[in-house]
Amino acid sequence: MRDGGNVKKHDFNSIRITMLLVLLSACAGLAQDGKPEFSIAIHGPERIKAGTYLMVNISVTNISNHDIAFDDEDSPNTGEANFHVDVFDAHGDLAPRTRYGKAVRGEKQDPGPEIIFMGGHEMFRDLKPGQTVEESVGVSRLYDMKPGTYTVVVWRPDFQAGHVTFSMSGYKPEEADLYKPEVPRSGRSATPAASKPKAIAKPKAIAKSNTITLTVVP
Repeated sequence: MRDGGNVKKHDFNSIRITMLLVLLSACAGLAQDGKPEFSIAIHGPERIKAGTYLMVNISVTNISNHDIAFDDEDSPNTGEANFHVDVFDAHGDLAPRTRYGKAVRGEKQDPGPEIIFMGGHEMFRDLKPGQTVEESVGVSRLYDMKPGTYTVVVWRPDFQAGHVTFSMSGYKPEEADLYKPEVPRSGRSATPAASKPKAIAKPKAIAKSNTITLTVVP
């Protein structure tokens, strides 16, 4: 059960979900000097059979000494609406995304019926120091994981700017500062896109979870 804290709910708005996902993508390669005000911990199985539905639990805790704004979509079982989920294979490469995973990331899908990602209600929430909220994400819905060993990590930007209100006035999706997500390989850094348009937002920090090493067996 999620600890709701001080929460205000608003009706679902697909535009706002799209903006949140764009913001998650936009800050993927930006350098952050500050420290996040919340921590992310993930928990899940370490061994599953291929084709098994993989659910990973996400715990977010306010580690600051003051209340913080933690706004997201009220979709406790679809954490992909609120967090960036990366799955890397044994070589450190991103595992192939499913059609649904591509829809969540706004990527071009394979030929066939188009999948449209839909979230829940928008939530304006304040977390008190030490307060934790729980969410989960169906990782196997996002990535196609054949037998092998994988590493799962979850992260989210920390804007430290209070409750965010998006305005569509003058917004153009192509203005987002989109980068390739950082691959956690030793001694390697992310490579920015060839062109660098103006970013729509820059977080103060990035909160990254612990990693889960997962073995998928036939």
